[in-house]
Amino acid sequence: MEGVERIRVDKNQLTRVDGNGVFIGGYARDVSISRNDMNWLGGSAVAAFGWSSDCLYGNCSVRLPAKVGPDGRGGEQPRGTVMAGNLVREYGVWQKQSSAYFGALASTTTIESNVFFNGPRAAINFNVSVITTIDPCPKRTAFHLTITLVVVTNRTPSEAATWCEAT
Repeated sequence: MEGVERIRVDKNQLTRVDGNGVFIGGYARDVSISRNDMNWLGGSAVAAFGWSSDCLYGNCSVRLPAKVGPDGRGGEQPRGTVMAGNLVREYGVWQKQSSAYFGALASTTTIESNVFFNGPRAAINFNVSVITTIDPCPKRTAFHLTITLVVVTNRTPSEAATWCEAT
């Protein structure tokens, strides 16, 4: 889903899907994925991908061939996604780099009260994500969380440096 606001994916059974269970791309606000049973998925249960700018510098003197630049202020990222109360198992059947949740250039994601098991690698993978919260996982063994890179993309470099020093 792309270009959406206030969407709920609630109380569904997603089984034997060859790819990702739910894909959120580009501009998406306040998407809720809750109380679903997702199993035997070829890829990730939930994948959220955002886009940045095609400008390499703030003045856009150099353009890139795709929206992969360092500036995410255009708002083309999933923001406010909530993944709560889901049962996710046997995911990554075909794609071994899969996760129960995979986010790249996604912001303000909340993951809470889910059960993830029988996946090939990291249960949760944040790749170039912004300001994200995760509920702790008590009573779960071998929990694997990967945070590849955390970047504040909606601030200028000087604002980001000031913000990082203050926290």
